[in-house]
Amino acid sequence: MRSMFMIGLAVSLSACAMDETEGDIETTTVTEALVSGWAVGAWGTTTDLVGFDTGWSTSNSTCVLTQVTGNLTEGGYWQAATDVLSEASVGYKLNSNGHYWILGHGGAYTNQVNQRVWANNPVMAGAVCVPYTGPAEVTWKSQQPQYGIADPKKVAGLAATRRCFLTGVASGMGAFGKSTDFARVVKVTSTDSKHPTTGWYIESNLESNATNGQPAYVSAACIDFPSIWAEWGAWFGGATNIITAQGDSLPKMCGLTGLHGAWNANSWTNGATINAPSTQGGLWSMTVSAGKSAEANCIE
Repeated sequence: MRSMFMIGLAVSLSACAMDETEGDIETTTVTEALVSGWAVGAWGTTTDLVGFDTGWSTSNSTCVLTQVTGNLTEGGYWQAATDVLSEASVGYKLNSNGHYWILGHGGAYTNQVNQRVWANNPVMAGAVCVPYTGPAEVTWKSQQPQYGIADPKKVAGLAATRRCFLTGVASGMGAFGKSTDFARVVKVTSTDSKHPTTGWYIESNLESNATNGQPAYVSAACIDFPSIWAEWGAWFGGATNIITAQGDSLPKMCGLTGLHGAWNANSWTNGATINAPSTQGGLWSMTVSAGKSAEANCIE
């Protein structure tokens, strides 16, 4: 397992690093730092279904994805209780303590004697948390190829300081294995047949498995910021670039808004990662592996 979390506040800054190994979980780094404040963290495993407790309450804050790396194509088959999709997500966990939890794990299928068999594919999820809330998280679900691509799913209406980000991807049975695959959240300001009202929508071309119907899922959530001083968007692949502007030291935050390409590499670092600065007003950057591209949005 690999884990990382760093926390900071506008008035007091603290940081912690974790280093623990448990079974096949290998820990690398955890950092936290605080737009009146922010925190970032990451959690990656092949088999852990518990996840990492960010400590941030779902009642007064929001956490969104900053990292999706590894292999999202494994898992599922029978759609039984013991099947597990590969997943990178941050969100509320049922019967937990009301905090946001980061989940990053590989997939598994159920064998003929109802045993869970792990694919041992690595998945790492990273998240940023801010002390603002917004509309509830929404999940898009794929459908089988014979029915066409599932329509976009509306997340929330438009608001002046509302911005929406990805919060989760769960897939298997080869989904997210093609260079043309994508999942994103977009702002829609004019209507059409797929977007009957304006607002924020999840869009994806992922398909359920044609043989067994195993679906893929994409989640997103919105943050209602009290104000937005500046904003930057980025979309690129195969590079590391700074994605916030230089010239001031005001606090900023960035989150992922789109993933494009084949997420099928058995690597902890292959994918898309937003890199937080060591100080609140520092520069944010994004690293995207070759053969993929990612979208991000940054708020000050």
